[in-house]
Amino acid sequence: MQKRNIYTSNFTSNNTADKYLQERDEKQYIMRLRVYKDEEEYFPKILKIYEKNIYDGFTRIWEPIIIKINTSSNNTKPLVKYNFYKYSKFDKLKDNIADSHNLRQEIEMKIGDILDKEKQYKYKKQIKNITEYYTRGLKFYVEKKRYVPHKISNAYMKLWEILSLFPELINENYDNDKKDFMVFQMAEAPGQFINCITRFLKVNRKNQYDYHWRANSLKPENYDNQKKYGKEKENIFGDDYNLIRDNPDKWIWGADGTGDIINTDNIKWYREYMLKWSKEMKQNINLVTGDGGMIGSLEMMQKLDIAQMILTLATSQKGSSCVIKHFIPFINSIKNSYDCEGFFICLAYSYIQHYEYVYLTKPVTSNPNSGEVYIVGVNFKGIDDNMIDMYCDMLDNYKENHCWFEQDKLDKKVVKKIMDFIEECFELRLKQTKIRLILSSCFYKLNDNQKNHLQCNKMLSMDYHKETRNKIFNIWLKRHKFI
Repeated sequence: MQKRNIYTSNFTSNNTADKYLQERDEKQYIMRLRVYKDEEEYFPKILKIYEKNIYDGFTRIWEPIIIKINTSSNNTKPLVKYNFYKYSKFDKLKDNIADSHNLRQEIEMKIGDILDKEKQYKYKKQIKNITEYYTRGLKFYVEKKRYVPHKISNAYMKLWEILSLFPELINENYDNDKKDFMVFQMAEAPGQFINCITRFLKVNRKNQYDYHWRANSLKPENYDNQKKYGKEKENIFGDDYNLIRDNPDKWIWGADGTGDIINTDNIKWYREYMLKWSKEMKQNINLVTGDGGMIGSLEMMQKLDIAQMILTLATSQKGSSCVIKHFIPFINSIKNSYDCEGFFICLAYSYIQHYEYVYLTKPVTSNPNSGEVYIVGVNFKGIDDNMIDMYCDMLDNYKENHCWFEQDKLDKKVVKKIMDFIEECFELRLKQTKIRLILSSCFYKLNDNQKNHLQCNKMLSMDYHKETRNKIFNIWLKRHKFI
């Protein structure tokens, strides 16, 4: 594929960007037709992907991805007018991920010709369990050992790890008297972050704080929410722990009563609410958390990311910290996401302008096959109403892949660190994609020598993985003082 300059020119309209994306996709499609036309080439291509240490990705529990970025002096204001740019530094990595993903799909189609539906389901589930349970399986291990008195989710484990990795989020309180700890928790239902912080304060801060929280979510029984985001006459979320039922005054639904944070009127309402709440408590809010995510169009997913960022800045107060889930660019199933690293750089840069320092992190409890990451901001410096209004105007007029900062005004050192983080996440994802491809190929028409070379029998053994995982889980639990 023809190489492109690291900085492409700015696009001033959606149509121009769409045309560019369409031309690139057509070239890639033709290229991949050549790659996969002959099934006899499968094993040589798999062999090329296979590396001696490829399965080290299973034990990623040792290596959270963390990059620290100090605040930037190059403060810049958000643009409402559509602006687009990308960084071609990642093209090769993304092409490799896409090629490995497409080759795996090709092999799965061929496997579908030789296995019945039940066996297809079993082998796909087996591969999913093997590649994801070194991270997501930790919560099942914890529940089985009954280390917690209620069911937990992977979100619970991820937040616990983040609070452990970055102790400045909840500093040790060495005073004799308890201190109040105030948290605003957006996209919270059914309440895993609330449960996590409750137990973390008890176990790792020895009840040094009185925990006060307010939570936001899409209101589950709201008809407009059901119609827009779920199914009519069905609650969007369950109240699994009765936190909504038992704490009606702590769940706040915004100006329109929906809890929809993409509505900028709600963002401004939450800003006013938090100011009043902190005045009543006679202290600033300590922490803002967000665990939002949705399946939908790329534009809607990006709007949710932006809404979480703006709401975080709008509700934080001087000295506050934040832990917010976001997603790095490039989703295999959405073609226009291929070139949205400019979007993510603007997203991260928005935090970096307003906190003393920011961590970009992918904890080891985060699914390696997912693009989810967390932005951790420490010591909020403040933001005025005018800047919040500018961000809200940008969100109200947002179009897919919009880059809301002028590229030449960004701090190049900061941009490089964000790009380093994206690259590490892409490297992890590429390794996981390759592992899934190799394990899928073990179910195809390979001879015994080929299977032995790929270590199929060992790597498909659930007993092998169970033993290895349990050792790693126990190390994680001790390291992060979970038990």
